[in-house]
Amino acid sequence: MNLRQKISKFQLQLPTKYRDFTAKPDKALAAVNCAYQWEVDQHFAITKLYGNLVEEVAVALFSGFVRKWQKYYLTKPLVIVNQKEKKKWEDKNPNRWLRKRIKMIKRTAKLFPVSTARLKSDGLRAMEAQVWSLKCASTVGEFANDGLTVVDIVDEVQKLADQWGFKPLPPTQVSEQLEGESTADYLFRIKEDEAWFHLERLLDESWWRNRIEVAYRQFCEHKGLHSI
Repeated sequence: MNLRQKISKFQLQLPTKYRDFTAKPDKALAAVNCAYQWEVDQHFAITKLYGNLVEEVAVALFSGFVRKWQKYYLTKPLVIVNQKEKKKWEDKNPNRWLRKRIKMIKRTAKLFPVSTARLKSDGLRAMEAQVWSLKCASTVGEFANDGLTVVDIVDEVQKLADQWGFKPLPPTQVSEQLEGESTADYLFRIKEDEAWFHLERLLDESWWRNRIEVAYRQFCEHKGLHSI
């Protein structure tokens, strides 16, 4: 099957299989004789994105690609006179931009200990927060039965949060040394208080929900979903 045949088949699938990829560079198509080039690049972009990224990410990234494509073809000169200019426009090519963006997104997605498909909606992120807070509770129970102190237990539970790169902030207020309390006892009490504070956060489903929401939002923003 040659390229024209592939594109013809692809165009037939647009209203059904690829129905969410609706953005079009209307201004460029009206101003420049580039309709076939658009069909070629549209085919390239959607087939690169579809099934390779979470749908929400893929659709948003395609919209960014369309904006890049439109600007590129509205501003690109009809005749490129030298190699320097040629390289300049090759570097601006929206297809090249899309390849780099997909690569960046996939690399960043690997930083999550779960698939981004499990984070793509509010409900799924809420479920994930519940799962990880319960994992923490299970770990507390396991190590408490072994007779470990809260300081040791929180270190073990923190290993779960480390998989996400999460760590609770320390308490903003620290209790003062009691009258007659030795410095060693005071420092130990402070350490225990901080461990309990830390552990409470790791067991708190709402804390996990907030941290996962922030992490996923940053993933979306940094990788082009809201700032392309």
